Amino acid sequence: MSATHPTSFFRNVVITIATLVGIYGLAYIAVFEDQYATLILSDLSINAAAAAALFFALLILYRQKLGGLHGKTYAAFAIGLSLWFAAEVVQTYYEIGSEEEVPFPSIADALWLLGYVPFGYHLFVTYRFFVKSARPHTLFVVLATTAGIFGSMVPITILSSSLLVDDIPALFVNVAYPALDAALIVPAIMMFSILRKGKLGSIPWVLLAASILIIAAADSVFGYISATSPDSEIWGFSILYLAGYLLMAGALYCHDRLFVFNRSRAVRVWQEQNK
Repeated sequence: MSATHPTSFFRNVVITIATLVGIYGLAYIAVFEDQYATLILSDLSINAAAAAALFFALLILYRQKLGGLHGKTYAAFAIGLSLWFAAEVVQTYYEIGSEEEVPFPSIADALWLLGYVPFGYHLFVTYRFFVKSARPHTLFVVLATTAGIFGSMVPITILSSSLLVDDIPALFVNVAYPALDAALIVPAIMMFSILRKGKLGSIPWVLLAASILIIAAADSVFGYISATSPDSEIWGFSILYLAGYLLMAGALYCHDRLFVFNRSRAVRVWQEQNK
């Protein structure tokens, strides 16, 4: 994209993401009756979306290096995405590359849970930098809402779980996902509330907050169903994880285009505007 109005830039990114999600949804419906084909489509699509997000994270790290606040926080974000991408690859191997039953918890779950640490660092350190601009009542509303929604999911999952006695590690993992998602949601939404008035500053945070909210919702419902009905077939969640990774990739793409200086890009834009 060349230099355009922020609204047009944001609209183009959102349309691209929505189009990709729509194409995936149509393909999913087309192969729905074939369980193995559906599994392959879901796993490979999610891997591709996670790889795209990781690519932009590494590109930002390469261009920004490790200096300053953004250098360190985006390095942490890249580490988190590396762990989540590795988890997706491991899970794909379990599901379509191995003849054995998919274990739970697994190495993939360990990688996913570890990924929350660098993601949390990125969000909380960035939020601390802007915290003086935050409104106390907004923080209270976000904390109360997040605690109410996700706080209720944990006891419901535990009390309803058929794994409570038989499989404590599995129950722990099912509870850990929504709890950690809730921890990420608060700084993500607060950052959006702080930067929302900026025409440029709000764009990456709108997409990032949306990605975390979607993944958090998917984790919470998926964890609840897995804990309470471990033998049930769970369908449809792949589109949420795909959308989450695509939104994350979009957020990183926007940050790279809008906030990371690139000499060759700057020269090209100057030449286009001075023909």
